[in-house]
Amino acid sequence: MSYAVSKLSQGLVVPAEATPGGSLALSDLDQMPLIRCMVPSMHVFKHGPWDAANVIRTALSKALVLYYPLAGKFVEDHKTGEVRVDCTGDGAWFIEASANCSLEDVNYLEHPFAIPSQALLPDSRPHIDIDDLIVLMQVTRFTCGGLVIGIRTSHTMADGKGAAQFFRAVAELARGMDRPSIMPVWSRELVRRRVERAPAGPPQDLPSKRLEYMIIDVPTEHVNKLKQQYLNETCKPCSTFEVLIATVWQCRTRAIGLPPNALTKLSFAANFLHLLTPALPAEGGYYGNCFYVLKAKATSEMVANASIVELVKIIKETKGKLAEGFAKWVKGEDEEEGDDDCYDTLNATDWRHLGFNDVDYGWGKAARIVPFEHTDFMPFCVLGLPPAKENSVRLMTYCVLKEHYAAFRDQMISLA
Repeated sequence: MSYAVSKLSQGLVVPAEATPGGSLALSDLDQMPLIRCMVPSMHVFKHGPWDAANVIRTALSKALVLYYPLAGKFVEDHKTGEVRVDCTGDGAWFIEASANCSLEDVNYLEHPFAIPSQALLPDSRPHIDIDDLIVLMQVTRFTCGGLVIGIRTSHTMADGKGAAQFFRAVAELARGMDRPSIMPVWSRELVRRRVERAPAGPPQDLPSKRLEYMIIDVPTEHVNKLKQQYLNETCKPCSTFEVLIATVWQCRTRAIGLPPNALTKLSFAANFLHLLTPALPAEGGYYGNCFYVLKAKATSEMVANASIVELVKIIKETKGKLAEGFAKWVKGEDEEEGDDDCYDTLNATDWRHLGFNDVDYGWGKAARIVPFEHTDFMPFCVLGLPPAKENSVRLMTYCVLKEHYAAFRDQMISLA
């Protein structure tokens, strides 16, 4: 049987009430060319009401009153390169759709997808440029009563935590709350550099590397053994993220076969919101980009042959440089490295604690969340949630070329 998705309706959802107009400045971090992109994800719910799309559409309209910048569009000053938000109140793009199958028929969207992901992710009409939109949602109902909510959000407007905060607000309003538990805070002026730099211009077009996709579910028991090993040798605790990313870094380094003295890097984002806390409400609410990219470095030989404990130490030392690195960035003293597209760098991110797992529109939390935190030119590893199996952590990787896939798989299989 051929599985298909039919769009029933689509259009802009405008704020439920009049909202402020004018133009808002973004932070200097928001305006980084590398994050001028949409971040897609799919959220699988095993059941929902027959009118789920209407419930979410209404709640989205209410949420856009508070988060009114998300109903606007970006404008760029071509002389200075500055990007701002024009608060037009145009709205967010919303699609209601239906699938001719059950979630069980398509294995709850386990990879490989029985339905192309593009059929479940929202897109705009041809006459509306998707880059002019900030939020897009698609609610697809399956014959079993289950739902898949596909979303695209502008990384320029919000990082993962900020986007999750917005959708939690939509969900709380869908459940009948008068207002979200966390109110939005703009305050983009808090993330400013003290130096002027030449306009960066649009993102550089980088060649596709055709990276291979791999999923592996790591038993919690195995993760705990690695964490206990670190505790035994150092008398200090470590996190699941640290031990798993150290392991993937090592497995990948062994698989791709760089020269022994070649430098291999592990890049990951660290949230610096706590460094801004004195200037922000104690209850939170800031939803702009709030991350600083840290980079651990070592020779290929060292990473390939070190113990996991040694690699975790390197990662911890790198994380300890967050405050110093962010301060240098503010002063314009940071070292810019234009090599994030290089094959010798593994980029890691963690979706488990962003907050998407707390989103409940009134029929329970998502049974599965499918992130698409990857590009065709940057090797990526994602710690996912919720785990596909009980007592496990899901690793999703797009980080090796086809010729290195078998060796990488053989290295990673020991984790399962």
